Amino acid sequence: MIETMRMMRFGLVLVVLVAVLASSLCAGEVFQAEVADISGSAYLPAVEAALHAATGSVVVAMYQVRLAERATHNQPVARLVGALVAAQERGVAVRVILDRSFRYAADKRTHKRNAVSDTAAGILREAGAEVKFGTAGRALHAKVIVIDGATVITGSHNWTHYALTRNTEHAVLIRSAGHAGATLRVIDGIKTEPRTELPPDLATHIRVPVALLTDPALAPQMLSSRNERAFDLYMALLRYAHEKAADGASAEDGLLEVDYARLAADLGMEMEPLAYRRQITKTLRKLQDEYALLNATFGYGQPATVKLTGPAADEDTLSLPLAYWTYGVGRQLPLTADVAYLIVLSESARSATAPRWSASREALSERYAIPSRSIGIGLVELERRNILEITRHPYPTGQSYAMRPPNTYCLRPFRSEAEQKASWEALREKHGDAPVSEARKLAAMIDRPHHPTTVKDLLYCITTYGLPATQAATARVAALHLSNPMRHPGYIITILKGTVKSSMESNENGESVNENGNPPSRFALWRAG
Repeated sequence: MIETMRMMRFGLVLVVLVAVLASSLCAGEVFQAEVADISGSAYLPAVEAALHAATGSVVVAMYQVRLAERATHNQPVARLVGALVAAQERGVAVRVILDRSFRYAADKRTHKRNAVSDTAAGILREAGAEVKFGTAGRALHAKVIVIDGATVITGSHNWTHYALTRNTEHAVLIRSAGHAGATLRVIDGIKTEPRTELPPDLATHIRVPVALLTDPALAPQMLSSRNERAFDLYMALLRYAHEKAADGASAEDGLLEVDYARLAADLGMEMEPLAYRRQITKTLRKLQDEYALLNATFGYGQPATVKLTGPAADEDTLSLPLAYWTYGVGRQLPLTADVAYLIVLSESARSATAPRWSASREALSERYAIPSRSIGIGLVELERRNILEITRHPYPTGQSYAMRPPNTYCLRPFRSEAEQKASWEALREKHGDAPVSEARKLAAMIDRPHHPTTVKDLLYCITTYGLPATQAATARVAALHLSNPMRHPGYIITILKGTVKSSMESNENGESVNENGNPPSRFALWRAG
C-alpha cells in the first residue's frame, strides 16, 4: 500500500508495508516503513552518510569486507570501514559479524576458511569495535546494516571494490523501527565462533620506544658494530621494567636491581658465574657510556642497580609480545632479524591495512636509519623461520623490474616450542620419519625449513609425483632469485603438473594417450590439472 511518494537526496522513497519473512520470525510480519532505493553507485554515499550520522549503535552482518592490502583512505571499502571506526571512536556501539565459512573449489570443501575479511576485522577490533565471525559450518551470506535500531540497509552489495564500483547491485535503505527490531533478532540468532583467547605470553606486551630504531646512535649503531649483546641486554631490561611496574612495585626512583643469574639465562650466556657477571657489567657500561640508554651503579659485592635513561616508553612505542622472550625467539634470531622484527611491529602499528603492510626496503631504510641490505636480510630470516609472511608481487607486464610493487608483509603469531613440536609429530605420524626428513631438506632449499605447510605440500608432491621429480622441480625453483615471486612451493606443484601434461602424447584422433598409447587414467588426468 503506497501512502505517499517523495524525493530524498539519495533516491526515491516510498512509504510501504515491509514484510519480513525469516525462519526466526512469524511469516508475513508486516511493518510500515520509508524505503529508499540505493542501488548501484548510490549505495556507497548513502551508507557512508548513514554511518556518519549514527548516534547510538551500528550492527553489521556482512559476507565479505574485502579491504585491499595497500588501500588508501579514499578507496571505497576503506571509506566504509573508516566510517565504522569513526562511529566507534565517537561513542557509537559498533558490532560486526563476518563470514568464516569454509572455502570451496570445484564444488568441494577445502580445508581453508574464508579469510578475506581478516584485515578489516583487525582494524575494527583495534578501534574497539566488537567483531565476531559466523560459525564455519554455515555461510553467513547476509549483507545487512542496522543503524540506531531504526534504519536497515540491505541488498546484494558485499563491501568489496567491485561491488561498490563495477557490479550491478541492488539495495534499499529502510526506515522502520519495527523492521529494524525484527532484523536485529535475526542477526542475534546468528551463531558465532567464540573468540579464542590468546595465551598470556602472546597477550602480554612490552612497550619498546620506536626511537630505538630511528635514532642512528642506538639500534642502527648496534647493528653496524654487531653489538648483539648490548641490544639483547637492553631489551631484557625493558622487560624487567615492565614486570616491576605490573607488579605494582614503587617506581619513584625507576631503579632496577640487576639479577645476574637471570640475565645470563635470558641472554643464553652458558658460562661460569664470575665470567657472566664480568660480561654483563662490561655490557652495562657500554649501554651507559656509548649509547646513553641507562645509568648504572656498581657496588663491591653488591648487585648493580640500573636506571633506564633512554627514550621514554610512553611516547611513540611499539608493542612486543612477551613470547619474544618466553618462547626463546630473541635468543634464536640474529641481530638483523631482531631489528627487522621491531621494524615489522612498527610498520604494522602504523598501517591502515594492519596486520598487512607494504613498503620498499629503501623507504624503510630512510625511516629507520638502517641500511636497506640489512633490513632485507633480516626480513628474509623472519620469513625463513615462519615468523613473517612475505608476498612478492610480479612487475607489470611490459614494464621494467623497477616498476614492481613493493612486497607485502604480515606477521605470523609466535608458536611455542610445544606447538611446533606437535606440528612436526603429526606429519611424522602420517607420513613417516624418512619422508618428512626428505621434505624438510627440500623446504630448506627454498628457505622454508620451519614451515609445516610447505613441508606438507612437498610431501604431497613426493607421494604424487615421486621423490626424483620433486627434487628436480624444487631445484629449479630454488635457483630463482630470492625476490622472484615464483620462488614458492606452489610453483613446484605447477612444474610437476606441467611435467605430467607434457608426458602425455596424442593419438591420431587428437586424444591424450600415455607412453603406452593408452588413454590416461582419470587419476592421471586429474593430477595433470
